[in-house]
This record gives sequence, structure tokens and C-alpha cells, in this order.
Amino acid sequence: MCGISGCLSHSSSFSSKNINDFLSNSSFSMISRGPDSSGLWMNDRGNVGFAHRRLSIIETSDLGSQPMKDKKTGNTIVFNGEIYNFYSLKQQLQKKGMTFISNSDTEVLLRLYEVYGEKMLPMLRGMFSFAIWDQSKQEILLARDHFGIKPLYYYEDDHKFQFASQVKAILSDSTGKFEMEPAGLVGFYLWGHIPEPFTLYKNIYALTPGSYLKIKQNGSKIKSHFFKINEEAQDFSETRNFTDHSEIIIDSISAHLTSDVDIGIFLSSGIDSSVIASTANRILHDSKDIDMHDKKWLTNINRLTTLTLGFKEYEGTKNDEIPLAKKISESIGSNQIIGKISKNEYTKNSKHLFESMDQPSIDGVNTYFISKLAAENQLKVALSGLGADEFFGGYSTFSRIPRIVKTFSPINYLPSVKNSLIFLSNKFLRKFTPPKFSSIIEYSGDIENSYLLNRSLYMPWELPKFLDSTLVKEGWNKLQTIDQLHSQVSGVRDDFLKISLLETSFYMKNQLLRDSDWASMAHSLELRVPFVDIKVFRHICSLRASGQNISKLQFFKSLGHNLPNTIATRGKTGFSVPVNQWKSNISKNFEKKFRNSSRSWAEEVIKNFHI
Repeated sequence: MCGISGCLSHSSSFSSKNINDFLSNSSFSMISRGPDSSGLWMNDRGNVGFAHRRLSIIETSDLGSQPMKDKKTGNTIVFNGEIYNFYSLKQQLQKKGMTFISNSDTEVLLRLYEVYGEKMLPMLRGMFSFAIWDQSKQEILLARDHFGIKPLYYYEDDHKFQFASQVKAILSDSTGKFEMEPAGLVGFYLWGHIPEPFTLYKNIYALTPGSYLKIKQNGSKIKSHFFKINEEAQDFSETRNFTDHSEIIIDSISAHLTSDVDIGIFLSSGIDSSVIASTANRILHDSKDIDMHDKKWLTNINRLTTLTLGFKEYEGTKNDEIPLAKKISESIGSNQIIGKISKNEYTKNSKHLFESMDQPSIDGVNTYFISKLAAENQLKVALSGLGADEFFGGYSTFSRIPRIVKTFSPINYLPSVKNSLIFLSNKFLRKFTPPKFSSIIEYSGDIENSYLLNRSLYMPWELPKFLDSTLVKEGWNKLQTIDQLHSQVSGVRDDFLKISLLETSFYMKNQLLRDSDWASMAHSLELRVPFVDIKVFRHICSLRASGQNISKLQFFKSLGHNLPNTIATRGKTGFSVPVNQWKSNISKNFEKKFRNSSRSWAEEVIKNFHI
């Protein structure tokens, strides 16, 4: 895992010195993403440059250093992430006569580009964002993985194009003038995170997952996709019968164990992380479950390390993850590390936490502290169970949203009645009932609107109460929220799959994955998510096309692990953090006014950003 940045100047007013200063400043701002080494590269003309911060995971020698230049073609790459199928891709290239000087996946990417150009992108399995300078075409190729596991942002004005792994790296440009983006602020209060492609700042955008962008010398751009989640979900005409799901999970976890350094696993008391921990433990001790060319990467891992986070405020309650996590660890024989966080620990680390939070979010605190625990125990890589709820229907939204739509669907066939009810709700119910209750008639017409009703932090009509109405209008118009919700499930008929795609494209992408990135990289830890894998996703889509429903519990049983029965019978509690017991300077009037812990925490978060 690393941090990357780069710049292309298409105006003499942004000189090679300006580029060099930006590369140096952006690299320094991302030092926690890559404390092992750093590198800068500029082309001969001095109008293009790349910077790289390295966290050495695979090919830890200098042969894996970046920016990496191909002496034959002159192409240069900076890469953040992991390509889990790089070994098989490397073998394919060797059959074509390609030679390699390292064992790094970075070099494989560079060679793949030489042969296939951007057509190589669908071949990749992993989490990635990278930039390649094509010497012959005199252009930059930017690309980001299928689900947006790894971030990539870009900024442009009349003089230059810049990109980086973090927004704050772009903000480090001393020549830049950055203003608040209304869509970013409105999006944060709407969702509790900023929906892509927007950020909190004008003209700084996230590159869309599953897409690539070409930037020419003159600043002209071509953007395209190699993966669109709603199209992929429908592209399964062949139905198959799945009775054993163990193969797909073992395959993904095996791939995510590829490393030259030790790996830990975040272990809660739920099914997701338990399955990963137990399966990883089996793989490490049973070579027949994994190809031997992958096994060689695991020879330095003697005993699995699992990490569990607890909070003193939750001791003895159902929210305490530690007791059951201990039983799980004992059942698989892992080296269990437990961390307990208190308000005092939060207070000591809150400044660093918010400095590390690249964009405002009401989540990520738990990942920040468990990543800190991993780093304190000399781990550089960890696995997380993130993604299982989105793919396997683990959230209550999968049952609640269809129920809401079914209950209120008759009203949608009577537009005049619906409009009258909405009018009455707006005039009377909003004064006496919670915001979401009073909005249920308006936002119950279909899966997409009901998703907004269920997942939003604030309802759209509430925002002008505490934000400037002109700003809200501009931000709402830019976001095109309802249209975006519909576009993510366009052509999909299956309700389960619709909700899965919405959870994946909004909550997981914009909040969980983004928070996992900044919170782990704040401690120089690479966090991997085996469930958020293109093969696992395609497996689920195939199941749905076959008319089959598969729950996390069924997956759990198919793997045949000997784990405590209480994991399967324990109700989903979610992983909560007592942030509202820790926070300071939130007035009692604010608490009384909003009566919502997430909302008051959002106020704590946003005050730490300069806008």
C-alpha cells in the first residue's frame, strides 16, 4: 500500500519548479501511507512528474521501488494497492517473451500496459489506483479498481492537472486556491459522508470506480469505464446451481493472504470476520487448499494474529465484542491481541484522528483505533470482513425497504391521494414526528427512494433549517441524488440485488471503504477486504440469476468451520463506537434539538474541517 501523486502542466505559468514543489509537498503530506521509502520522477521536458510513498508489502527490496520506469518503452508508473492475480498474469507475459527483474506486481502492471494498454484493466483482480505515463503517446492513464477500494482524486484548472491518493495531498499545493464545494457539504449532511465524485472542495473530484482517465499534454481528457456495477449484475444469462460456496471464499482469502510480511485479521464477534479468520487459519496450515505458487508467500507466517477492539463504556453489554471474539480465537488457535479504548485514549488521539480523516465522515473511528493496535504490534497488513453485509444481505435494509415499498405501493397508483398525503405530512407531521416518519409517504414509492429514506442522515427538506438555502439548492442540484440512485440499479429487476448494489455503490464505497483507507493508512497499515472481490461479486450475481438466495449463515455453514454456535445465533448488533460519550463542546441545546447521536457526531466531525 502506498500514496501516489502527480502533475501535468499544460501552461508555462506552472513551471517545472512548481511541479517539483507540488510533488514534494504532496508526498510529505502522505508520509504515513508509505514510511518505508519515497521517490520522485519528472520527464525530460519537465512538464510531467510523479511522486510515490512506499509501504513495502510485496517485493520489499529496492527492485519494487517507485516511480518505476520501463527502460525499453520509457513508460513510468506509480501504483497504490495490490494485484492479487499478478503471478498468473506474469506467467502469461513470460510466455509472450517478457522478462522481469523483480517479483513485484507493479512491474507486472507496467509490462501488461506495454502489451494491452488500457485493455489490461478487466484482467486485474485486486484493489488499485495507479497512473502510467505513456512516453510514446505523451499522455497519462489513471485507473481505479472495480469497487473503489483504493482512492484516487484529481484537480484541474487552466494551467495544470494534478492527482493524488488523498484530497489533502492536492490541498498541499501552495499555488492552489480551494473553495468549499456545496455538493460536498450538502452530501455530507445528507448521508454522513460525501458522495463521489464530489469532495469538500471545488474542482477536486474522485475518479469513478471501474473507470480510467487519459490526460493529454494539452490537458484534453478521455474518460471511460472497464466495469459498471449495474451492467455487471445483469450480465449473467447462464444460471448455475451452487451447493458448496467454500471454493469461492477460500480462493479470495487465499489471494488476499499474498504478502512478504506478517498479516493480522480484524476479529469481531460476528460471522464475517470469523469466517475470514477461520478460513485463513486453515489455509495457512493446509497446503491443499491453495496453489503452491501462492503458498510460497505464506512461509513466513507461522501463527495467525487476530485483533479485537473493545470499549470500556461497553463492558458487560451486548455491544462488547471481546468475550465472544476470545472464544473464536481459542477455537482456531490464533494469537489474539485485544485493545480497550476509553475516552482518555480518544482525547489523546482525536487531533491525529481528524487530521487523518481525509474527508468528513461519521464513521471510521473504530477502524482508526484497531489499525493503531495492529501497528503497535508491528503488523503492516490486516484483513477485514467488510463487504459481506452488502453482498450477502446482512443489513436490515434488505428486509425493511421491500416491506416499506410493498406497504405503501397502493398509494403510488393514486397520485392525487399521494400528493394530498405528502401535503398533509409536510404541513403537520413534520412539526410533531421524527423527520423520517413524516417523509415516509414521499419516499416509499420505490426501492431507490426508500433507500434514501433509510440511509440518510438528514432528509433533504431539513437542510435549509441550518444551512444557507442557496447553498443547499446548488448542492442538491449538483448531487442529482435521486437520479444517481436510479442509475446505479438501472435495468436490475431483482429487489435484493437492487439493495445490494445501492449499499455497495453508496454506503460501502463512499463511507466504509473510504474510511477503511484513511483510518488504516493513518497508521501505515494496509487493510484488505476479501469479500469485496470481483470473483465473489460475480458469484453472488450468478446465484441471483439462478433464483437462489444465499445468506451469510449459509456461507458460514458451507465452509464447515468448527466455531462457537453463538456466532450463528447471535443477532446482528453492528459495530458501535461510544463517540457521543467521548465528544466535547457539543452543547446540550444541540443534543436536545436534534435528538440523534449520529447528527451530533456529524457536527463534531465537520468543525474539524476548514471550509
